[in-house]
Amino acid sequence: MKKITIIVIVCFVIFSLLITGGIIICGNISNNFKKLKNEQFGTISLHEVKDGVYFGSFHCFPLTAEVNVTISSHQITKIDILKHENGKGEAAEVVVDAVVEEQTLEVDAITGATYSSKIILLAIEDALKNAVEQSRES
Repeated sequence: MKKITIIVIVCFVIFSLLITGGIIICGNISNNFKKLKNEQFGTISLHEVKDGVYFGSFHCFPLTAEVNVTISSHQITKIDILKHENGKGEAAEVVVDAVVEEQTLEVDAITGATYSSKIILLAIEDALKNAVEQSRES
């Protein structure tokens, strides 16, 4: 009888900890998505950027994106997604085509993959900021 009571108590404690941890994680994810939704893009002049390939990344748990952005003659000519941890947002990866075509980060997010689209766009913005900084240094 004692063993059963101890097992029940241990199971209850473990279950309670798992539930509490899940609630905390869900709350953090929800807060991160709210912050992500409000992220604004800065203005970046490609006229300051030298030709090259520039790395950028952005992370907002549980999403991550890493990209290489290729600049040639002050134009974005190619964007390679190196890493995209996306949950169900893989469809967002086509947003890079719109950025290359329109030469701006102000493109529509992919329906059903809004947060993943924004993560990718913020990684591209990071790469462009790095490009401006590196171009000024050299």
